[in-house]
Amino acid sequence: VHGGKIIIMRRGVWQCQKLTLTYCEVGGSSRGIRQFIKEETGLPSFISQNPQLQVAVEQRNGHHPLVLANYLNKRNLQVCVKNEDPAGVLKVCQTFRDSWGSRVRNYSKKYRQNSEREPIQGPWTSETRILSVSDYEQLLQGKP
Repeated sequence: VHGGKIIIMRRGVWQCQKLTLTYCEVGGSSRGIRQFIKEETGLPSFISQNPQLQVAVEQRNGHHPLVLANYLNKRNLQVCVKNEDPAGVLKVCQTFRDSWGSRVRNYSKKYRQNSEREPIQGPWTSETRILSVSDYEQLLQGKP
């Protein structure tokens, strides 16, 4: 847990290996990422808090700003951060740092497992009462 947030690693190894921030020097859509790079609470702070992460900054004039992430499983993800404020760019960087880089899976209804048998506790309904710890202790002691 880092700052009240769960940090994702696999077997103690960080999955995100490198972040690349690309921006345009004069473009208006890159204003937020330029501020993020220059502010002391932005990129310098992010780099000092994440020494395991390699961070590169590239200037690409005439293009919208991007944040690219390279993962240990050889996958690359990118997000366009055009017209984002520095807080939005930081959020994207933290999301990439905390993710595994695995592909997005479809968990729609046709992929769900269905069983022919009823659950042991009975079927769930909207009337099902979920007990708190104190209610459960009272139930064990025989109090209603």
